[in-house]
Amino acid sequence: MDFWPFQPDGNGRDYEAEELEELENAELETTPSQQPRIVWAPSSTRKLNSEKQQLNARILLLGFNGAGSLFLHAQFENKKVIGALLLPGAELDGRSLEEKPSIQNKMCLIYEIEDDPSCLVVTCQYDVPKEQTAAWAHVLLNHIQPERTIIFDSITIHEYKTASEDLAPPFLRKLKTSAAEEIDNIAYLEPANMLTGCGAAILTLLEIRHARAWMYVSLLEMQLGRYDVTTDTLQAFEPVIKSLSRQDWVKREGSPQYSKLINMFSRKDVNHLYL
Repeated sequence: MDFWPFQPDGNGRDYEAEELEELENAELETTPSQQPRIVWAPSSTRKLNSEKQQLNARILLLGFNGAGSLFLHAQFENKKVIGALLLPGAELDGRSLEEKPSIQNKMCLIYEIEDDPSCLVVTCQYDVPKEQTAAWAHVLLNHIQPERTIIFDSITIHEYKTASEDLAPPFLRKLKTSAAEEIDNIAYLEPANMLTGCGAAILTLLEIRHARAWMYVSLLEMQLGRYDVTTDTLQAFEPVIKSLSRQDWVKREGSPQYSKLINMFSRKDVNHLYL
C-alpha cells in the first residue's frame, strides 16, 4: 500500500475522504495469529487503561529502521523498555523485555523516558513487509494513545522524484497531519513525491483520526553501491529535536551516547573515502 503525503498544497489538492475511510475500516486480510502484536513488560501493564488496554502518552517518538531508530535511541540515554511490537511468527516473553534487550537485535522496542514517563520512544529495527504496514500501524495505535506523534524515517534519492544532480545529505523534508500546527521551518516534501512503509501508514491513520502528527525523512547516502546511514543522515534530524525542546515537548540534554554514535559514523565515513 502506498501513502500520499498530507501537506499544504498550493494547488488545492483534495485527498478523497472515502479512501481514508477505506483504510480505517478495511478488514485486515490476516488471522490474529498472522498479525503483528504487542507484548508488554510486566511492570508496565499496571499503567494500561483498564477499559481499552491502551497506554496514554503525551508525546510518541517513532524511529524507523536505519537512521530514525539509531538517532532516537542515542538521543535518550535514561529510558526503560516497557514493551515490544512483534511481527507474525516472532516469540518473546514479556519478562525478557526487562533484561534490557540490545538495539542490535532486530526488534521494535517501546521505551518510556525515565524522568518523563509521558514521553514514549519506539525504535523499530526491522523492515515491515509492505502488505503488513497497515496492520502494523493499527496495532501500535490501538495500544498507544498519543497526544502528539513525531516520526523519524529516511528516503533514498531513487525515491525522491524531484531530485537534482547536486542533491546530497544532510537533507530533511517533513509532512504533517492537517490537525498539526507548524512547529519549525523545515521544508515540506514536495508534491509528486510519495512515501511508503510504516511511517507513512502511521501518518495516514493519524490523519484519519484527526490527530496531531509530524513526519521527518532524512536522505540516505549512497556508499559502495548501496544506500547507508552516514553522519549527515543522522545530523539532519538535529533541528527536529531542538524544535521539540523549544516547545517543551521533550527534555533534551547533551547525550554522550549520541556523541559516540556520531564519532563512530564519522570514522566509518572517512574509511569509505579510502576504499
